[in-house]
This record gives sequence, structure tokens and C-alpha cells, in this order.
Amino acid sequence: MNYTPKQQNKYVTAIVVTLIVVGIGVYMLPAFLPIRAIFCQAAAMICLVAAVFILVRYKTTAFIYAVRPRSLMQDDIDAEAALAGGHLSVWHMEPRYLDFVVSKKQGSRAPGMECVLGLDCLTAAWDISPEGKFKKPGDASSKAREMYGEVAFYDYTVTLGLARSLLLLFRDGDKYAAIRIEPDGDLRNYLVGVAEKNGKKEEIE
Repeated sequence: MNYTPKQQNKYVTAIVVTLIVVGIGVYMLPAFLPIRAIFCQAAAMICLVAAVFILVRYKTTAFIYAVRPRSLMQDDIDAEAALAGGHLSVWHMEPRYLDFVVSKKQGSRAPGMECVLGLDCLTAAWDISPEGKFKKPGDASSKAREMYGEVAFYDYTVTLGLARSLLLLFRDGDKYAAIRIEPDGDLRNYLVGVAEKNGKKEEIE
């Protein structure tokens, strides 16, 4: 199961051009006004660095989300497939057999793996949307820290100013990691279902 979110960045080019123009303008100010050049140079550098960051992050970067079987558990997967009468789809496998993988692709380079997290460690999947409980990523982040203490956050979205996304919380022992993604409907429903299933399992145990 793979999904690559599409960039919906209508204003990135305009923002980048604006930052470059502002940076050049600020850099040239000392030639016309009695201002110390070092401050203008620093401000211009900040504008140019911001322009490069936004261009790379939201124009040339892509993320690929994948749910795949764990290679180390292939024997167990084959055994379960045999009991099911043949091929076993990822959709029907137990979370303990699966990993959630995020790969990153920049330009023409081959994708490189960013993270690999066991789906049996997925403890929560929270929607972030204007009409939801968490309207902004910061709302979900604050709630995660309130519930779990120290949490490492990672953003794997490709749309600047994204209104709708999904925050996934994974537990590894006493450590927690949260990743923000922009899935399609099928992947979103699947991950929310896995999180709910894992939560019920913890309650039983």
C-alpha cells in the first residue's frame, strides 16, 4: 500500500520571488540610507535562506507513505496467509506484521528512507482540520505533550499552509514519536482504524 501526496502549493513561487526581491532591496539600503551595512546584510541573508528553504521543501521534495510487511516476520506472514487460504492482503494483516514507512524524494534523486515505524506501536491518529477537534498542528502537538510528555515531532507534508492533515502517534517503550502526514481517504481510514484497534487491545491487556 503506497500513497504519494500531491503538492498543492499555488503561492510558493510568489513567496520565494518576494523573499528574494526583499532580500536584495534590504541589502542595497545602505547605499541610499545611513544604515549600518552589517544589519542589512544579515536581514538579506535571512530572506535568501528562507527562500531557498521554502523552494526546496515545498517545490522539489516529495514524500511516499507505505504500509508494508516486515521482512523479518515473513515466515509468520506466510503461515497466516496459508490459514486464510492463500494470498493475504496488507489490508487484512495484523498490525504486528506491518511497518509504516516514509520515504523522501528530492528532484531526480532516488527516494531515501526517512522513518520505519511498526504499526503495532501506533497509539493514536488525530485529524487536523478547521472543523475538527484539532484545528491547527499546534493544537494536536500540545495535546500530545500533555498526554505523553516528551514527544519527538516530524512533518512529512508537502503542502505549505496545509489545512487538513493527520497526526500519527507511535510508542516505543517509554518514548513517543509523532509524524504529520497528508494521506488520501483510504490510507487515513486505515490508519485511524489501526490506532483504534491498538487502543482497544491495550485496554484488554
